[in-house]
Amino acid sequence: MTGCASLGNPRSNERLGWVKAIIEGAAITDRATHPCVAPLGAGEITAHRWVVVGIPHGRYRRMHTVMLPDAITVAKGDRVLINTADCAVPLRRSE
Repeated sequence: MTGCASLGNPRSNERLGWVKAIIEGAAITDRATHPCVAPLGAGEITAHRWVVVGIPHGRYRRMHTVMLPDAITVAKGDRVLINTADCAVPLRRSE
């Protein structure tokens, strides 16, 4: 067996979701409940806008809070793609 390293498909962790809310960073009070927000400092959080995205998960929806890139405009109910495994991958519109 030969050794072969591969990063795989980075989009394999992308999930389709719907925008549930658009919030300002100052509105996030409990960073521990938001995995993508938790490692950031207060200044970095308040400098950005955030999107709460609902991802179907069986009979339920999981909510993910992700940073809204400056180049993208979304509204409540829009379909978007987020990477549920890597917070550094920016949200993008579903096509």
